[in-house]
Amino acid sequence: MADSATAKKMARPGASFARRYGLAFVSVAGALLLELLFHRFNLPHPFAAFALSAIAITFWYGGTKPGIVAVLFSSLIRGYIFEAETSSLSRVLYELVFLIFAILMFWVRRRREALELAIADRTAKLTAANEELHREKEQLDGLFELSPDAVILTDEDFHVLRVNREFTRIFGYTGKEVAGQRLPDLIVPEELRAEALKNRDWLSSGNKVELETIRQRKDGVRFDVSVVAKSISLGFDQVAICLIYRDISERRKAEGELRRSEGYLAEAQKLTHTGSWAWNVRTGVLFWSREIFSIYDYEYQETGVTWPQFLERIHPEDRPLIEQSARMESSGKEWLDSQIDFRIVLPDGNHEAPPFSRASC
Repeated sequence: MADSATAKKMARPGASFARRYGLAFVSVAGALLLELLFHRFNLPHPFAAFALSAIAITFWYGGTKPGIVAVLFSSLIRGYIFEAETSSLSRVLYELVFLIFAILMFWVRRRREALELAIADRTAKLTAANEELHREKEQLDGLFELSPDAVILTDEDFHVLRVNREFTRIFGYTGKEVAGQRLPDLIVPEELRAEALKNRDWLSSGNKVELETIRQRKDGVRFDVSVVAKSISLGFDQVAICLIYRDISERRKAEGELRRSEGYLAEAQKLTHTGSWAWNVRTGVLFWSREIFSIYDYEYQETGVTWPQFLERIHPEDRPLIEQSARMESSGKEWLDSQIDFRIVLPDGNHEAPPFSRASC
């Protein structure tokens, strides 16, 4: 089998050579036969026209060298067979015509080869580009479906073009149910649809929309979501809107519980006139509860006062103990708990000694 395949490969160049140069002889021979046939029936028989056609066919399908052979073959036939019918000037003109036509066909052949190479190169590039686009599309499709958030693609009027699996899980609609439907009519509560229309105008201007709002599921249940939306180009002057929804119900619930706990703690500290604070020894940031500000007679703010401001309220005799404890805490490799009793000095000069101050670092 291997020897047979090798023999075929070796035979191909020879077969191609025979076909190309055989074409030169066959085409010119055909021109001669036509000339003789026309002559037999007393019809106009311009051999030159037949020969030029044979030359053109050989150049086009056989190549440059076989085409030159066809020119020489045609010239020989015209010279030896039809020489008596033409004058010397005519023979020169015939030879000149054959030469000029051969040059013209050579140029045409070169242009054709260059065009074929350009087309082949362009085709290869387009094929590679199409394969790359196909791979990118597969990757994007994978990311689209594997996204942990609900992803929706709509047109400029919010008609649904495509949704992913997470959208179905969160909102309860399948892709077939929402295809072509207006998204606000499906998931936006009626009283919030005017807001959605405002967002559409904002998106049409090329802006990005980020918000937290309320949406509803297929069964009518409402829940908290975060939304990110942006218009994107699909090419060919087509614009779509990509919307990403995330269910934040659990986060909102946790935030509500935290606010309630903070409220209970603040009320308890206010009733007992106690407070809590924390100090990050690495960053130097102090965090105080609301009642601590009241105890130290500072205006409430989101973060605690600075360390120097805190030391201002410490009794001068107790400051060395606090500073020493702070150095020990800041140099420790592990978090430590300490209990220290110290006095504070209020702006009016009064002294107050809390039962203790526990610092958790």
